[in-house]
Amino acid sequence: MQFWVAGVNVQIAEISFPGATPDRLPLLQAATTNLIGSIYMKSSFAQQVRQSCLRVYGRLGLLKAQFGVPQIELVLQSSVQPTISIKVSIQEGDPYSCSAADWTGNKAISAAELTKLIDLKAGAEADSVRLAGDIAAAKDLYGTRGFMNAQVKSSATLDGSNHTAVFHLEVQEDPLYHMGKLQTQDLDPQLAELVRRVWELHEGDVYDASYPKVFLKKHPHELQAMNG
Repeated sequence: MQFWVAGVNVQIAEISFPGATPDRLPLLQAATTNLIGSIYMKSSFAQQVRQSCLRVYGRLGLLKAQFGVPQIELVLQSSVQPTISIKVSIQEGDPYSCSAADWTGNKAISAAELTKLIDLKAGAEADSVRLAGDIAAAKDLYGTRGFMNAQVKSSATLDGSNHTAVFHLEVQEDPLYHMGKLQTQDLDPQLAELVRRVWELHEGDVYDASYPKVFLKKHPHELQAMNG
């Protein structure tokens, strides 16, 4: 539950980042530009700015960046819309490079096949944002094999002496889904029959979660009457 004072909107005029290196300040400001001019809420601001800044530092391999408690300063006194500036102190830490990535819990898909989806190479910056995208690709791959609810949890072992990171990717495959019955809505009988005829997943087949997205694209001529 969130509580606020009705009729008083505290607006954010500026966010600064003491401790950040000058070359990274423009990246942090760009990442938090959506917060400038917005209404300040103490309950959510720290988490919002932390998530935005972590995406910046994650891309650079700065995996141990730390953020201080936001410091508020009143810029404009007003009984209706006071304006504030906020300072978020940062300890950036040292950049880490990727040492390796390993998989556990995967049974339906081999580690070799999953590793092909990981764009991070040994010696490259330990880009946690890119890794998140690779994990999403792995979940999509599991979806094509019938594991619609597969989850991939990531953790890392950091070597502070050599500034290297080993990423651990734990898979929870969960139940295997199969195709059930195909139902159509708001189609006349002729079109409904056409859809059933060209639909390639049969009842009992392992379900491919990507198939509905490409169904129309795979049958442009047969289903041209359904355009729009």
